[in-house]
Amino acid sequence: MTWILFASLAAIANAVIYFCCDILSQFYDDSIEIISMTFMLLGMMSLIVYYTRTKTITPDSKTLKVFGILVVAYFVFLCSVVKGIRLSPQPGYVHGIASFSTVLLFILYTCAFKQEINLNSAIGLILMMSGLYMLVKSSKTDSKIDLNTVFG
Repeated sequence: MTWILFASLAAIANAVIYFCCDILSQFYDDSIEIISMTFMLLGMMSLIVYYTRTKTITPDSKTLKVFGILVVAYFVFLCSVVKGIRLSPQPGYVHGIASFSTVLLFILYTCAFKQEINLNSAIGLILMMSGLYMLVKSSKTDSKIDLNTVFG
């Protein structure tokens, strides 16, 4: 299996996550409770997996800091996604902006590891930023899709 297969599975799972967040945020008004329940259920699943496997990570202070940053970043991400979906016309707009992280990661790695940006990469970055601009601009004319009429 290649990384492309796993990235494709992640894209499908991400679409399902955004869709579920849209449904939950339209049915329930409490974003914090939605996020808390998500983390509780993920925590229960993670505990089962963690305790049934052989441990391979020895948590030193550096590793714990990275895990701490990861947890905080994921919490901020999930809060932002749920709130953004609640306010956007549809979850695709939120995902489009959140996917701008591709550009940010590319720039971060290019600067941090002093990599050269080739012509294809530069064109790709420009196209992604242009697409993001068009997406945000078009979202201003769309109205919110009411899922209560579909699932209600």
